[in-house]
Amino acid sequence: MTSRLAAALLVGGAAFLPTVVPPGPDTDDRTVPIERETRGIVRQVVPYDGRTARTDGGRVTVVLDTDVLFEFDRADLTPGAAAALDTIGADLADRATGEVTVVGHTDALGADDYNLDLSRRRAETVRAVLEPAAEGAVTFAVSGRGEAEPVAANAAPDGSDDPEGRRRNRRVELEFTVVED
Repeated sequence: MTSRLAAALLVGGAAFLPTVVPPGPDTDDRTVPIERETRGIVRQVVPYDGRTARTDGGRVTVVLDTDVLFEFDRADLTPGAAAALDTIGADLADRATGEVTVVGHTDALGADDYNLDLSRRRAETVRAVLEPAAEGAVTFAVSGRGEAEPVAANAAPDGSDDPEGRRRNRRVELEFTVVED
């Protein structure tokens, strides 16, 4: 699987139990068998274009890779960002309720104050696109954390630069509640 894969969720009722098919010649190698049901949420790994969705009960966290949305050191969207955000905006309009938190993060390159400001501007840019698409279904709270909450090491164990770790730290996270069917 590539780093562009992410978990998308399939909401299933308590009566839904997936059939696990053993790997075979016709099995897509990007499919992960579902081994258990967790709180009524069935998870399956599928391609999701640089975005990750995690669920915890009715709460959903979507992690947007900022390399998909923004050029390095910028807060204006790339031409390809619209498709990624359009899908999420439609999901918010159809299934979300309450408040959507939008939190920007950066890697550790640059000054702390600069990174904090950049993370806020990126989160605000994402909010500005998603808010009209959500059609008033939710409210938004925006913040930036700069480099304060890394999900990966910015440096390798020997102290050298870790570009992959820094890439993973450059992200915008959305968290919201989905309406139960």
